[in-house]
Amino acid sequence: MKLERYTALFSPLFFVFALTGLFSCGQAAPDTVPTGAEQLRQAIHDFEAAFARADVATLDTMITASYLHTTDNLPPIGKEEWLEKVRSKKEQIDKGLLAIDNYEMLDVKVRLYGQAAVVSNRIVVHGLENRAPFDAAYRTSQFWVVEEGRWKRAGFHDAVID
Repeated sequence: MKLERYTALFSPLFFVFALTGLFSCGQAAPDTVPTGAEQLRQAIHDFEAAFARADVATLDTMITASYLHTTDNLPPIGKEEWLEKVRSKKEQIDKGLLAIDNYEMLDVKVRLYGQAAVVSNRIVVHGLENRAPFDAAYRTSQFWVVEEGRWKRAGFHDAVID
């Protein structure tokens, strides 16, 4: 008798939970930036603009002290090594050896995890290097955290794509 009452009481609840599970399974996470993430969206935009013009001073303030940067088949590098690479890029731009005609971040996907976020995107670059035209495309993963009250990039990985 007790088992019958238990079953009768919980069968409507089971039905509700089963329907909830059924309708929530297989739904994709939203591709847009969730509400309240506009500061992150702006930080990403500002970062990419500073990187495109090789603005080392701005980039230095936008990455964490323990920043980790990984590119294709090369070993990971830290903040100072990466900033040195950006300085080298700036020297090439200033000497006219490198010109970026177009730098676009496309297919941006953001996932927030409290005061951390994962950003996936595609970057397309067109320009001139040593007076020869080049086109490049990369798939990237970026890792952002809130530090000192603002979003900073803590990690990055990219790979060349066709």
